[in-house]
Amino acid sequence: MYAISVQHRKIRRFSNRKILKPQQLYEKQCELKRESHALIEESSQEALKPEAYESKLNDFSERANELGKSSLAHYVAHRKAILEFLEKSLQADPETGKYPLEAIIHKIIYPMSATSDDVPYEQQNLWMIDERLSYHWFLASDMLLDTVSVLISDSKSRPDLMIFDRALTFTEDDAALTSLTIVEFKKPERAAYQEDPVDQVYRLIRDIKRGHFKAKDGREIKVQSDRIPAYAYVI
Repeated sequence: MYAISVQHRKIRRFSNRKILKPQQLYEKQCELKRESHALIEESSQEALKPEAYESKLNDFSERANELGKSSLAHYVAHRKAILEFLEKSLQADPETGKYPLEAIIHKIIYPMSATSDDVPYEQQNLWMIDERLSYHWFLASDMLLDTVSVLISDSKSRPDLMIFDRALTFTEDDAALTSLTIVEFKKPERAAYQEDPVDQVYRLIRDIKRGHFKAKDGREIKVQSDRIPAYAYVI
């Protein structure tokens, strides 16, 4: 819970900032986009005096910065609400003393039985684990390996989260698969497991690597090496 308390301290300074509603924010962004196009067109007009253009540019920049601050306030307020919800979801039931099932935490961080093809960026909270996980090539959540579209496998294993990354490329060839990440959620203070969680993630990694990877159009994806790096989180 230390990380959550630190996040709370960091965002207090944004608490008094006015936050636009999503529709208002979108309308303001569209308005500024139109103004930016008009300003660029005006800058090419020979009749426009430099001081007049500078005045318009300063006015535009000031309003754009204010909108950016509002967007940031909205962004921070959203994360604060998610962290508070997570904190409550981690607490044991005061009557039974039992903790909620791991599926509750899983759903907060990423929808279950879905892939990154189905889930918009705004509907996932992978940043709660690691901000870098939000920028992946493909993710499968709570799906059997033999049902995942980018993997050819006969395994019936079901990782909670399976995340693939590929290298950035400026060539026409498919970029190589460069890393694999597994995330497993476990109920707090669970007394016993059918399989040790660490052994489980190692087994999942082996099962995945035994498969063949393919692009969404069906073409096989090159694996950068036989020993691509694999990362595991047990939460």
